[in-house]
Amino acid sequence: MIVAIKSRGSANRPMGMTATACSRNPGSARYTSVIGVSINAGPMAFFEAYDILATPALPVTAFDVGRNIPPGHEDRDAVSWVYYSYPFNLTGQPAVSVNAGFDADGLPVGLQLVARSFAEETLFSLATAFEEHDPELDRRPV
Repeated sequence: MIVAIKSRGSANRPMGMTATACSRNPGSARYTSVIGVSINAGPMAFFEAYDILATPALPVTAFDVGRNIPPGHEDRDAVSWVYYSYPFNLTGQPAVSVNAGFDADGLPVGLQLVARSFAEETLFSLATAFEEHDPELDRRPV
């Protein structure tokens, strides 16, 4: 699921934000169709309405060391399987990955947070809040 986060600007809750789901099946579409905008003009228009875009960091959990392509993505190359982060390498927008928990096998699951250009302070504040409230902060993958 891809989520857009909009700040409410509350003085009592400086990080008070609302979330809107953009897609329930992001893995089947590229960002241009998930957020409904082109790569060139899209992020600017999207981030006029939203402060943060939250996506999975990767479409898979961790996989064996030494592999460049995860199982199930053999039809892709080393760049095209990282479709959640790749668009923001092109647009130059700030992004960070934080721990979102662990899957049933004990492997880490990452959450990518993306902000509008030059909004690193908002991005880092939210990432810090995630880490400060992580109930499994000291847990290590199996």
